[in-house]
Amino acid sequence: MAHRVKCRACGEVFDTEKEPWIMPSVNHYYHKGCYDQWARKQGDLEAKLSDEEWFEALKYYLNHIVKAPIDWKKLTSQWTNYLKQKKTAKGIYFAMRYFYDITHGDKDKSQGGIGIVSLVYQDSCNYWTERFRRDSTIIERIEQQAREQMMQRVNVVGQTKKATIRKKKAVSLEDI
Repeated sequence: MAHRVKCRACGEVFDTEKEPWIMPSVNHYYHKGCYDQWARKQGDLEAKLSDEEWFEALKYYLNHIVKAPIDWKKLTSQWTNYLKQKKTAKGIYFAMRYFYDITHGDKDKSQGGIGIVSLVYQDSCNYWTERFRRDSTIIERIEQQAREQMMQRVNVVGQTKKATIRKKKAVSLEDI
């Protein structure tokens, strides 16, 4: 019997008996490949996701990673209000990552929402911007070191012969 569901990432309808799939939350079906791709993008500062995908990523992060108590109606309302205040979906997501992962905020004080975003949004932007800049310079320096190493001549130094170990002549007990 076919069990047809819709992938939340790509929007295609598929049969769960014929294709590999994942259900990270109740009634949230994904193709295995779509979910893996979506999960990789969650922590990527350069990821290009829609507002809805960032909201899904935030809900997953709060529910499964942080395990914070969530008031879904309040969360949705706050999300919508922040978007109306010209905060980006990506910025809201990374503000929550900053609050819980970097500053180690207390999940029990969240009261089921994301009200802290208004207080940490600018600090979060500064932190992630600086981190991105620092990480990119690290990558550039590593690439430069690799180029320099390739340009250097390799000098082979001759190996010395192993010192031979001489065994002492055994003393016979008869000689004693």
